[in-house]
Amino acid sequence: MFSHGARPGFIIGAMVLAAGFSVFPAHQALASARSCAGISRPFDVCVSVNGSGRHINSIQGSLHNAGTGTQRHVHIELSGPHGVIKNCAATTIGPLQTIYCTWSPHANEPAGKYCATGWQFASGQYHNVGEPCVDVHN
Repeated sequence: MFSHGARPGFIIGAMVLAAGFSVFPAHQALASARSCAGISRPFDVCVSVNGSGRHINSIQGSLHNAGTGTQRHVHIELSGPHGVIKNCAATTIGPLQTIYCTWSPHANEPAGKYCATGWQFASGQYHNVGEPCVDVHN
């Protein structure tokens, strides 16, 4: 059957799997979705939603400077079906650096698109440098 050196935990686990039972409690699985977009180089903007169905644990936007120069006056804005959720502070990022903006409601939220918009202030105005979205639904 099993070798004399087999561990009891391994034997019990093998027997449970052979019987077709699960040793884990039945819970709704957490899911996550990610989307990325870059309208303007050198930026890569991404949004990640963590949760299940309409229950959102967190939404994180990221803005990556994929270029070789320093980028000034950049920030991330998170938005949902009812508008702006969070507008994170502007900063400067060096080459190959990334900034993040996170919102963590840990609650059921309205269905719809949740987005992270990357902005850069230059020449007296804000420029959209990428706006990926994730569709949250039941």
